[in-house]
Amino acid sequence: MKKAVEAVLEGKMGYMLAAKSFSVPQTTLERKVKKSRENSNDIQNLKIPLGPKLPVFSQEEENELVDYLLDMESRVSVTKFFNFLANVYDENKLTLDRIYNCDETGISVVPKTRSKIIVRKEQKQVGAIVSAERGTIVTVEICFNAAGRYLTPC
Repeated sequence: MKKAVEAVLEGKMGYMLAAKSFSVPQTTLERKVKKSRENSNDIQNLKIPLGPKLPVFSQEEENELVDYLLDMESRVSVTKFFNFLANVYDENKLTLDRIYNCDETGISVVPKTRSKIIVRKEQKQVGAIVSAERGTIVTVEICFNAAGRYLTPC
């Protein structure tokens, strides 16, 4: 967005060409250029959000959260757990084909999106495809070992 605003402000491109060239919405580009011109063509202080949502945390809160997460990641208990796990592997002489991981997932039988129905333009009444089951979820468990062998899903 900043490159598009810069191109318009420098007169290299018009709104339409800059919007197409930089893949940005033209109306948003026009709004950003107007705001930049109000601030005497200051592009550096032009705030471009990462999406339509505003941040939940302030910059200070976000920095505090990052520091906390980094501290939790380097905690002694995590290191102790992995050292203990390595000792269990070594003591029992576990090979890759004896170390398994399981994961469970739920699959809904009701589609989230509706199917498209194609009819003639003059058709007055159109039906819809709807599943008879509402909210049924099938649970599947997948299990595989560290050597890459999968067991039959359950």
